[in-house]
Amino acid sequence: MKYPIILANPKERAAEREADRDYEDLVLKEWKIVGGEVEFTVEDGWTSFGMWPVGIPASAGMAVRIWGAGLGFPLRGISLLVGEDWLPVVYKTKREIEVESAYWIAENQIRQHEEFEKGKEKLDALYDALPDPLKRRIDRFRSEDSDFRWNGEAYEMVACSEAGRLYKRAMDPEFGKALKAAKIKGPTEEAKKRSSYEWEAKDGTLKWEDTPENRLRAFDAINSKLNGYKYALMETLMPEMDTGHSGNTWAHAMMFALRLVQGQGDLL
Repeated sequence: MKYPIILANPKERAAEREADRDYEDLVLKEWKIVGGEVEFTVEDGWTSFGMWPVGIPASAGMAVRIWGAGLGFPLRGISLLVGEDWLPVVYKTKREIEVESAYWIAENQIRQHEEFEKGKEKLDALYDALPDPLKRRIDRFRSEDSDFRWNGEAYEMVACSEAGRLYKRAMDPEFGKALKAAKIKGPTEEAKKRSSYEWEAKDGTLKWEDTPENRLRAFDAINSKLNGYKYALMETLMPEMDTGHSGNTWAHAMMFALRLVQGQGDLL
């Protein structure tokens, strides 16, 4: 679909903008053209890109009226104070935003279906390689939601498949030897009670007991203050790991793997 969707004539647009009191008057901190589109920043720190037509120039210090700039809300409109008058830069009616949103959802679902069909064989292979508790987790999602396979399984599988690989590594004594040889510090018993982002270098120890659980914790701690954030070393020690994780998928993979080695697979 070609954006933006135009449903209102100029008179209708102006009337809705005039009646729309959900705006905030701010000051432009920066205005520039990047890659043929406008990027601008306002005084409270947030930045937007592409909504502002290039043909209407502005500069830092000018007053700008923004509709729908709150956190989680779409940017609906912009007007620029020129002299004593507000010059309309852009404004989308609520109906236009509703229709654009509906089209975006439809297009995104089509894309998800297409990507699922392309990646289905890979997903099936990843599923087959999962430990049984993780297979049951995927089975539960599949049975509860008929749309899960095409709209959620690929994301869920990122964490589950990595958890399976981490579990396999953790159960291998050679992995513990490799971690020890690399002088990887694991978290102390006290540090285990806190989130990793709260750790300081002093919270690490080389004298961790070589158990499957501690192998996992030590491996996770490589990318922390305990070991100087040596992320590249993780790839060296575990070449099969996925290097495209978000913080969320990695945290879930590690949590799942820990439960597996702790014998709590039924909680997955």
